[in-house]
Amino acid sequence: MTEVSCEPWGQLPAQGCVHLWRLQSSQLKVEVLTLGATIRSVWSRGRDGQSADVVLGFDDLEGYVSDRRYLGATVGRVANRIAKGRFVVDGVEYQLDVNNGPNALHGGCGASARVALWRAQPVDAGVQLSLTSPDGDQGYPGEVQVWLTYTYRVQGGTLTAEYRAQASKTTPINLTNHSYFN
Repeated sequence: MTEVSCEPWGQLPAQGCVHLWRLQSSQLKVEVLTLGATIRSVWSRGRDGQSADVVLGFDDLEGYVSDRRYLGATVGRVANRIAKGRFVVDGVEYQLDVNNGPNALHGGCGASARVALWRAQPVDAGVQLSLTSPDGDQGYPGEVQVWLTYTYRVQGGTLTAEYRAQASKTTPINLTNHSYFN
């Protein structure tokens, strides 16, 4: 059985409290932050029976606030690069903020998926996080509602990240988790 718990983890000025959600069993412990729907740690038992953290993360909130590598964060609206920060939808050209040479990377400067506080609620064997990206956020058309559910099923030993999004206009969307595994 997966135990799901939550505790305050830090405070962001003008935004509020960052919470740490923990999904835990005797075999695995996953820590998820509401800041950026970030996977902070994944503790797993190895063949030797010892538990070790298998993803890179920071010990404190300041590490995540100042991070430029997106450690463990949810990135998007579009993960990866958009050349010259431009794209066309329904005959309209959109210009995004560029933050990677001439390109837009992982949603652009201050991409809301990575830097926002997501709302969170417990679900069976996990946590569901949600975020609203407003029309025009980082230059993208349409308001987008995003839901990300992390679950850990002891039966089968499966950690799952399920993304859902609903947009008010046609818009590109390609969210992903940006964890670095040891």
